[in-house]
This record gives sequence, C-alpha cells and structure tokens, in this order.
Amino acid sequence: MIPSDNIKSRGDWKNKFKVFKSSGLTQGVCKLLPENKSISVKASYVSILDSVELHLKSNEKVHKKLL
Repeated sequence: MIPSDNIKSRGDWKNKFKVFKSSGLTQGVCKLLPENKSISVKASYVSILDSVELHLKSNEKVHKKLL
C-alpha cells in the first residue's frame, strides 16, 4: 500500500489503512520496514484478477471512464 497525494496527515493514513484492513485484501500482507534486510515471497493460487476484483467492483464508475 503506497500513500496517495491526498493523504495529508497521520490520521488520514490511519483511516485509509483501516478501510484497507477491512477490505479482506490483507491476507499475506507484510509491513516493509527499513531495518528488514529481506522478506519472503510465496507463490499463491490467486490470480491478478482475483486480487483486484473487489477494488474493480467497488470503483466501477472510475474504471469504466478509463476504458
């Protein structure tokens, strides 16, 4: 998760993160910290379409404008 330009404060970031956590997309998510020297990445049965399906459905109007 990368903060967008419209996040102006730590409170905004916390609110956006709460929404992200409640979306069901956080399985297998890890926090990247500067002190970590490496992370493990595991293969998954989830396709890219599966991983973004909820996002696409919840932002249908925006995505239709892009087509």
